[in-house]
Amino acid sequence: MKYCACRCGDARGGRAQGSPAYWDDFLAGTDVFYGHVLGFKGLERTAVVLAVNGFREPERARRMLYTGLSRARVLLVVVGPRAEIERLGGEAVRHRLHDAAEWSPGR
Repeated sequence: MKYCACRCGDARGGRAQGSPAYWDDFLAGTDVFYGHVLGFKGLERTAVVLAVNGFREPERARRMLYTGLSRARVLLVVVGPRAEIERLGGEAVRHRLHDAAEWSPGR
């Protein structure tokens, strides 16, 4: 899972993960906040959109998926190839996504 904003800053002014402005933005509860899934360990938001767009280190995929899938308090939207997400995430992820509504463009 790669998120451009995690290390290179975001489109709202180059707030690199770990900088004071990055955490000020997160703690302020702004409408839109984004970062790398690994930077979200132990944190939550009301709604989370998890973009699964590849893994640099496949051996860490399951742990990264768990972290990403467990950050939403109310609404979780997962974007990515469902079969790959379920395969890499294992039985627990398949179970969690069992009742999830699937959406595709044009439906």
